[in-house]
Amino acid sequence: MRYLTRGLFPGLTQYGQGGNRGAGCGMNRFKKALSLVSPHGALLNLSATTIFVFATEALGGFVVLRWIAPDLYGVWQSLLIIQSYSVLLQAGVTNGIDRELPYRLGKEDMESARALAGSALFLTYAGAALLLAAALLVPFFLDNTLTGLSAGMVLLGSSANIVFNFSGSLFQSTRSFSVIARLNLFQAAAGLASLAAVYYYGYTGLVARFVFLRLSLAALAFALRPLKTPARISLSATLSMLKAGIPIFGFSFVLIVAMTFPKLVLLTVSGTRLVGLFAPAFACVSMFSVLATSVTQYVYPNMTRRLAQTGDPRALWPMAWRSAALTMLFSVPVVLLGLVCIPPLMHILLPNYREAVPATQWCLLAGIFTGPRIAGSALYSLKAWKWLFAHSLLFAGFFWVFPWLGTAHCTPPLTGAGMGVFAASALTCVSSMACVWLAIREKARQWRAEGAG
Repeated sequence: MRYLTRGLFPGLTQYGQGGNRGAGCGMNRFKKALSLVSPHGALLNLSATTIFVFATEALGGFVVLRWIAPDLYGVWQSLLIIQSYSVLLQAGVTNGIDRELPYRLGKEDMESARALAGSALFLTYAGAALLLAAALLVPFFLDNTLTGLSAGMVLLGSSANIVFNFSGSLFQSTRSFSVIARLNLFQAAAGLASLAAVYYYGYTGLVARFVFLRLSLAALAFALRPLKTPARISLSATLSMLKAGIPIFGFSFVLIVAMTFPKLVLLTVSGTRLVGLFAPAFACVSMFSVLATSVTQYVYPNMTRRLAQTGDPRALWPMAWRSAALTMLFSVPVVLLGLVCIPPLMHILLPNYREAVPATQWCLLAGIFTGPRIAGSALYSLKAWKWLFAHSLLFAGFFWVFPWLGTAHCTPPLTGAGMGVFAASALTCVSSMACVWLAIREKARQWRAEGAG
């Protein structure tokens, strides 16, 4: 543990509240590892609350499946695809802030950091307003009242999600991690409490729960954001943000859309029924995505800050592979436990989804390979566009080809889709680490050449 965590978050405490970084002679190795990360336990709190969210998301997902019929849940899952595409209206704003803000903080340039935040807020308001307008209009253009209202609610939740993404991009310091931990606790508690709506009101409660969670979490994150600036456009800050953000957004969007490919394949093959039955399997994929996103939330800005401080791309490699290794090590016992527990639990608690047991197990196994997606953040820190293109192309290709092959050539198709997700995840694991390694080598050569010149 000490070897894996050493150097993972170098210099993190510089932006915290101070304190002694050294470990006492009597500390055990685990405490020494933590002292390298945060003297106030911010990382420990964040990790613990992330795991708590991870567990409550799993519980909530399986409980909802027990109360909603597969056909109706398939309709809802199909509509949620809209949320993946709604991020187009962010136009690289959040991605630009994610990359440029920690870099400016690493350079201790607070004036430009505030200008970036103000410009990003203005553009966030614009994108959220467009989605809100769409939410009000869409129900009038769809013949099916239930589908129209549900689509409107997804768009409303997506509008709030844009605000949440902007607010989350401002949490860039050790002090902020304790706030993120509290947001995680709220998300977990609200998620569990709002299950009552699904129990009492069925599908209507499911939609209402989605909207409530999106709106409340966005409002809380916005209120607690650490860098409060007025919504004001700065031309230079906007151009700098979009110059980095638009390419990163394009590559990130490809990855987001690629994660919907298994559902799109099933939707094409058999309609909404198989999409609904695939929900337990996709819930496993989503759970590990929650873990990866939370870890990336503090790994990525610290990679960028480290690059700003040292100028040496090679400083990112230890952070990249150790974050991937730690995530994979954590995933293994969770996966092994799940493989044993899922069949009896689904037969007892989710009898309508029994035929999805093998697909769910395959997708659970795929969760082991989530770690390298975190390491892929180094490509954004480095602005390694060529390797980001290769990484995104391979990711999208794997997540389209293998679920399609599994669905088309395996019986039953549902199990084939799960096997396809596993194969795509395993190959993505290898390709992601290879792209990061090659990008760092290339950038390091350029850095040495510039130094020699």
